[in-house]
Amino acid sequence: MTTGKQLRSLRTKKQVSQKLLAQCGSWSSAYVHKLEQSRSVSVSQVTRYAAALDAASARVTESRAKEERDSQAVLSRFDTPTSKPAARSVQPPTPTPPVVPGTVPSATVPARRPPVPTKSPLGSAAPAAPPRFTLNSKPAPLAEPYSPAYTRAYTRMWARFKGRVTVVGDTARFDNVDAAGVICNSVVLSRTTWEKLDRTGKVIESGSDFNLLP
Repeated sequence: MTTGKQLRSLRTKKQVSQKLLAQCGSWSSAYVHKLEQSRSVSVSQVTRYAAALDAASARVTESRAKEERDSQAVLSRFDTPTSKPAARSVQPPTPTPPVVPGTVPSATVPARRPPVPTKSPLGSAAPAAPPRFTLNSKPAPLAEPYSPAYTRAYTRMWARFKGRVTVVGDTARFDNVDAAGVICNSVVLSRTTWEKLDRTGKVIESGSDFNLLP
């Protein structure tokens, strides 16, 4: 036979209050108190008491879980880890050579590279950085493998442009300049072709037959 004292012991173990048990069983608190003081409890009363106790225990568990989540949320606001600044790499100091007493260390002067001479179509060595044009009294003789037609065209352009020619590698450029030194037009000769340029450097006429060069 089940007693009320046994029912109260079950409720106490599950940490359920009389008020919450009364709400889940649709009873009054006085009825729960009277039932737990009874010397004998019927089977139907025990069944209803157990069902109400299970419902109340579920509420207690849910309430505790909610309180735990709320507590963790509050603590997380004050438990934000502070970001540490990135470590800065420190370069070791450059060792300086010892200075012998009585001497003054001299500054290191970078070595100058000599200019590399380039070959001109005239067979002579030209400086690495030639001026914009050179003015000579007469054209120097062209050496092979330049064709006779190229040689004749080179001589004609030399006379027409009064020796104002710039030679770079296998290319000769003749410039016609005004009194202010501004280029008006130009003629460019290579081994196999010729081109006429306007004052902007645009090609206005070209060909491969040096006899047709006007």
